[in-house]
Amino acid sequence: MKRKMTIFLIIIFIFASVFNYGYSSNLTDNKKRLEDLSIQKQQTQKKLSENYQKQQSVKKELLDIDKQLSETQKELIENQRKLYSIEQKISETQKELDIAQKRYDSRKSLYKERIRAIYMSGDAGYIEVLLGSKNFIDFISRLDNIKKLMAFDIRILNEIKNTKNLIAKKEEVLKEEKNNLQYVTAQVEERKKRIQVAMVSRSGVLRDLERQQKKYEEDLEDLETASKQVMDIIRAQIGSTNTNNSNVKYANGKLVWPVPGYYSISSPFGYKIHPVYKTKKLHTGIDIPAPYGTIGVAAGDGTVIYTGWISGYGNSVIIDHGGGISTLYAHNSSILVSKGKSVKKGEPVVKLGSTGLVTGVNLHFEVRINGTPVDPEPYVR
Repeated sequence: MKRKMTIFLIIIFIFASVFNYGYSSNLTDNKKRLEDLSIQKQQTQKKLSENYQKQQSVKKELLDIDKQLSETQKELIENQRKLYSIEQKISETQKELDIAQKRYDSRKSLYKERIRAIYMSGDAGYIEVLLGSKNFIDFISRLDNIKKLMAFDIRILNEIKNTKNLIAKKEEVLKEEKNNLQYVTAQVEERKKRIQVAMVSRSGVLRDLERQQKKYEEDLEDLETASKQVMDIIRAQIGSTNTNNSNVKYANGKLVWPVPGYYSISSPFGYKIHPVYKTKKLHTGIDIPAPYGTIGVAAGDGTVIYTGWISGYGNSVIIDHGGGISTLYAHNSSILVSKGKSVKKGEPVVKLGSTGLVTGVNLHFEVRINGTPVDPEPYVR
């Protein structure tokens, strides 16, 4: 009977050992899976951050391109106005040139008729005019008139010819201006086409980045869902009592404000549009703006259980206060404590910065109950 009891106890021990081994193995595998999911989440968040920075860069390029396009369009409009003005002047100058040419041709024709008449009548024509004088004074007068008539014709012809030459030169200058302006306009038009091509190209890049961002966000959602599921499994395996086994107790049931001297909140706890991803997300803490390098303090007595980089959060510190309560301090420029250190309420733990996905210098402060984020304000106000 005693031997049978011994064998029975041995069997129970072996069964218990196997069960515990399987349980332990299961728990280890799930913790490993949780770590892997965390790494994947960090990598995806990093890709999201890089994608966002690329989008901002491309958007800036598009703004610059749009500005160039606008300036080029203005330049083209101004050149078209100048071209129109020059063409109007050329048209007016051509009319002046045509009038001058007609006057010149008319005067030249009259002069030729007189020369031809003189030529046909020979020198006798002048002699007859002169001999027909009634007296010497009349002779001198007739000779002077003949000279004046010839001199007048020659002077008028020269004046019209000079006017015609001046108008022709003016037209030549205007045409040269027009040619130069047409050349410059063609260059501006070509530049406009290149800018338009660049805009289409960068717009395509931006669309690709936006599509990629959507995929990353979907991947991140899937990873977060998987991570929560694994966390639930782990909690079920280890039991909720293990969460409360910290040696440090939650002091007096109240935490202190984590950024002494700076009490405004730029972004409260709750659902909001993410400042980077532009999607509706739960903002799991409060953002407290303050100058770069401002000291952030421990909200209560506790033990530092994490220090380091968390994707999206940047340089971060997590403190366990016991009773299932923990606090998180994110986006810091530097960390003043190390993992495992015991800290007192009000003790400096970080210096504020803008690391991670953040739009300015602030402390992102969270309070979590058994890992679940809750509104921090009732705990610190």
